[in-house]
Amino acid sequence: MSAGRAGAQGHSVTGLARSVCLGLLSLISPVVLLVFLDAANGDLDGYVVPWMQHILAAGRIGAFAERFSDYTPPYLYLLSLASLGHTVLPLRLLVRLISLAGMLGTAWLAFDIARIAGRGRSEAWIAGLLAFNLPTVALNALGWGQSDIIYTAFLLAFARGVLLGRPALAMAMFGVALSFKLQSIFIAPFIAYLFLTRFVRVRHVLIVPAVYVAAMAPAALAGWGLFDLAAVYPRQYLWHDDLAVTAPNLYLWIDGFLLQGRPRVTAVLVVVALAVGVLASLWLLWLFVRQGRVRDPGMLLMMMTVTLALEPYVLPKIHERYFFPADVFACVLMVLRPRMWPVAVLFQLGSGLAYMPFLFGLHSLVYAGSIATTAGLALLLRAYLREAHAPAIARA
Repeated sequence: MSAGRAGAQGHSVTGLARSVCLGLLSLISPVVLLVFLDAANGDLDGYVVPWMQHILAAGRIGAFAERFSDYTPPYLYLLSLASLGHTVLPLRLLVRLISLAGMLGTAWLAFDIARIAGRGRSEAWIAGLLAFNLPTVALNALGWGQSDIIYTAFLLAFARGVLLGRPALAMAMFGVALSFKLQSIFIAPFIAYLFLTRFVRVRHVLIVPAVYVAAMAPAALAGWGLFDLAAVYPRQYLWHDDLAVTAPNLYLWIDGFLLQGRPRVTAVLVVVALAVGVLASLWLLWLFVRQGRVRDPGMLLMMMTVTLALEPYVLPKIHERYFFPADVFACVLMVLRPRMWPVAVLFQLGSGLAYMPFLFGLHSLVYAGSIATTAGLALLLRAYLREAHAPAIARA
């Protein structure tokens, strides 16, 4: 057999294997949706479904005359909209369909970001397919019925605005993300970098509070108290006093093995961890600013992924789901930087194993998840430092 024919056959086999893998991958989210179609869980039946039942009982406008949820109103608006289908579909499924819509938006944004970064249509399709069918995305959004995919989609829209060189659009999308979940603030060190390098100006920063106020306005006009609206995020922070709330980071080990029944020590360590988080954020910002103005899409996306992974790793009171944006961004980054695939895989393992106590009652696996997340973050930071700061490190 000639070398040319052998090479063509090898490419054909590789192409077939990739097609089979992608075909199997594309079944993840549909299968999870079918398995969990109307499945119950503590969060859905204890919180989200009763919120929707309140909307149905009090009316789609009257329901917002008082605080009936510990979430901000934008997600509740979506519940109100989805409740229109309550005569046809069960409420649990309607909640999952909201997350499904967020998944579709995330898939399109991953596709478009890959195209903006100069990748071909086939690579862009892979990015979209991966973002839609990541195991943690399917389990979180469709299995668990959580809303993390929604604010993550708007964080991806923020990234798209940055890559397009449109700061006003980027900050508006960040404002929308922040109006859904406080965890959007994890991207703050990167936004500070954009401000210090003059990509974002003061007028662009002011878009964020304007969007946030606009998102709260319908509920305020319906009667929801302004104080209650302002207190949603502070109240959420006070939900738990643990150093780590089953988050796959190193604090999990401290909380699980050293702090049981020692609330005073826990309170002190929470303050210490907050200080560590601030210092880590400042360190990350310093690293970013050293680079100057970055225009390479792959590097920009890597910087955002580093931020979204490091912040929940070093901050206290982190839940298992707070690594969700890093999971999705690492997937898109893998398409732009294929050598980053171990990071994406490790983040999937870390978050996926951290979900097991809530989805399947497997509590000990979260510790294995923290090891995977730690390894993934270490690889990500090493890759970033090598790519962005290798000359400076060599001189030091």
